[in-house]
Amino acid sequence: MKVVPEEINGIIRQVDNFVLMTHLHPDGDALGSLFALADILEGMGKKVFRYLEDPVSRLYDFLPGCHFGQTDLAALQAFVAAAQGNVAAISLDCGDCDRLGREKRELLNLHPFLVIDHHHGHREFGDYRWLDSQRSSTGEMVYELAMELNAKLSYPAAFNVYVAISTDTGSFRYENT
Repeated sequence: MKVVPEEINGIIRQVDNFVLMTHLHPDGDALGSLFALADILEGMGKKVFRYLEDPVSRLYDFLPGCHFGQTDLAALQAFVAAAQGNVAAISLDCGDCDRLGREKRELLNLHPFLVIDHHHGHREFGDYRWLDSQRSSTGEMVYELAMELNAKLSYPAAFNVYVAISTDTGSFRYENT
């Protein structure tokens, strides 16, 4: 059974360069999902820019790949320019485009713009959306995406998915587990 919308699946297969982002003051689901998907995409031979409004909090500096997060808008612009139009943006765990931060307009100008989110009150934005409020976390959705892409789930990606799911389920205690 296909879970991921075909448009999102197709874009990820076709595009070679990705800008990943999440919401301001990211939690474990936001960061775990972002770093897991980055690892998955790179395992598929894609190039990835991990954009964050602010550096990773010391609370989450144990996450594999967290040192690759970048806050530099000029570096983001250079990555996009080098992609020569072969680029897509993916927002993870962000229920409202206003939560993308100071560079919201710059980020929303990237196309195609994909959104993967599990929040109930999601305010729709982006070109293509996979919204599923029945999911425990965006990390769970990233895992499903990896499975549908037949992508290898490395230890760092699996660790990040685990942190994403674990933090958004209260260590597997909440009703959404």
